Order: sequence, then structure tokens, then C-alpha cells
Amino acid sequence: MKKVVSYMLSLILLVTFVLPAAATGTGNAKPVLFVNGQRMMADITPAVDKTGVYVPYKAVFGALGYTASYDAKAKMHILKRASTTIKFTVGGKSAIVNGQKKVLTLSPKLIGSTVYIPLIFMTETIKMPTVDDKVNNIVQIGKAAVVDHFFQLNFGLTPDQVKKLEKNKLSEAGKDGDGNDNLTYYDVTLPNGTRGSISYGFKNGKLNDVMFMFDNYSSDFDAALAAYKQDKVYLDKVYNKGSEANDVVWYSEEDVQTQHAEEFSKYDYDLLATSLTNGDLNLEATYKSTSFSVSINLTNLNSDEEDDPYYMHTISYVKN
Repeated sequence: MKKVVSYMLSLILLVTFVLPAAATGTGNAKPVLFVNGQRMMADITPAVDKTGVYVPYKAVFGALGYTASYDAKAKMHILKRASTTIKFTVGGKSAIVNGQKKVLTLSPKLIGSTVYIPLIFMTETIKMPTVDDKVNNIVQIGKAAVVDHFFQLNFGLTPDQVKKLEKNKLSEAGKDGDGNDNLTYYDVTLPNGTRGSISYGFKNGKLNDVMFMFDNYSSDFDAALAAYKQDKVYLDKVYNKGSEANDVVWYSEEDVQTQHAEEFSKYDYDLLATSLTNGDLNLEATYKSTSFSVSINLTNLNSDEEDDPYYMHTISYVKN
């Protein structure tokens, strides 16, 4: 059975997409940082304490095109870009922007050997919007990216960049029939807290698609369905304004569908359980965003063996 499932999984990865991303769960993990829609490298993370969220100033302003310098005599940190100059001190209650004093709600501080600024510093000095998304454990500065608690990368990353961002140990690296790279991480803790696999697919050396595979309830239909529904409700909220997207997709002939409908006319649960287990239908929903599409799927990979099902649900992200 395991060999059959392993073979089927390989077909899914190679035929359905070469798929794919990655993210970290919430909990005690440090928030993921985005600047103008681009995820920062894994070693550039916000710091959170009881007073608020702080970000490393050089990395953040560097991503915005500023150069940083330090006046040792005045103990002043200086940021410059085009016609904008920002000056501040660690522990200071104000910053100077183009000669104008800006009162700060929170002071910059030194954490280890790195100077951090409070997130609100961005708004108070250069009026740049910020988002502290505690639900998805994400901090965004500037133009916001469309991200959720599963997908927290950017399309266009190289395989080496993904490896640096991915905290799990790489299980398998290979190429598809067109010579494109793919990276797979088996048996890792996924963003919803369960165990499963993550796969990244690349096209012309750039991240093109991402898939999460959840199979820890592979023999338990009720548990697999509950996990699928929980993730679908979340995706409905993020990508469909909370409306329930249609997700029943039949793969059988109409006479089989009619037979099932008549047999289970008063029992929707039995209709769903029997039809999905037999491979007559899958639960599938797809959401479209400006730059990528998101799909969620629940299927029985071993539908030819009714007494030995292998339920798996997947969430996939594909660049448009």
C-alpha cells in the first residue's frame, strides 16, 4: 500500500503540477516580515515584546532604497534617499525628518548588536502604512502582499533563496521533464499544525508554484473532512470575502451520479463519503487573485481499494 501511495504522490507532483511553499505556523514563531510586498530573508525578522513590534532599521530602510550611516560623535543614525533624510538616536523620543522634528510613540532600541525601530516609526516618520497581522503572524510595511498563513513566500525566488527561507530539512531535490527544479520537504509540521509535505516548483529558475499536502488522517474520512473544511473556511474568508465557494466536482458519469443521488437522497453525508471514497467525486475549490490562483482539494488516492482508502487534502498556489 505504501509503495502504491508513494507512486501516486509522485504522479501528483509530476503531472498535476510539479508542485509546491512554505510558511511557518503561528504560535511562538517570530513573525514573517514583508516590505513592499517582498518577503525579507529568514534572518531578518521582527522582534516583539510587551511594548510592541520592532524591526531592524537597516534591513527595512535598505529594502526601501535608503543608505544608512552613523555619526559617532552625535550618536546619530542617518538614513538618506533622494531628497529625504532621517536622523534618530537609540532611546530617543523623536526623529528628525528633513529638519523637521517628529515625536515618536516608542523609541528605537538596541537588541543584541542590531538597532531596531518600532513598527510605528515608519508611519510617524515617512507616513508609510504598516500591518501587524497577528492572525497570520505577518508584519507588512508599505505596499501589502496578498499572503495567508500557508503561503508566505514570493513567486520569483530562486531555489537557493527558498532553501534559505525554508526552516525544514530538504528531503528531495530534482528536476521535471523540462529541466525545471523542484524541492520537496516530507513529514514536516505544516502551518495548520498537522504533519505532511511541502513541495516547491520552479520555472526557468524562479518559484512558480507551491503545494501543501496533508495526509495525517489518510484512513479516517471524518478527520480528513474536518481538516479540509477548516482550511477551506479559512481560504473562503481570505480569498472569497467569507462566501462559501462551490467545491463538489464529480468525475463519474451522469448515471452514476443519479444512482448515488437516489440511493442517498436523504443522507448528504453518506452521499459525500461514499462518492469521494469511490473516486466518483472530489472536493475542489479554486480562488483567483491578481497574481496567482489558490486551490484546495480533498481526494482518495486509493479509490480502487474501497476498504483501504488514502485520503489527502492539498492546498496549491500557482503563479498566473
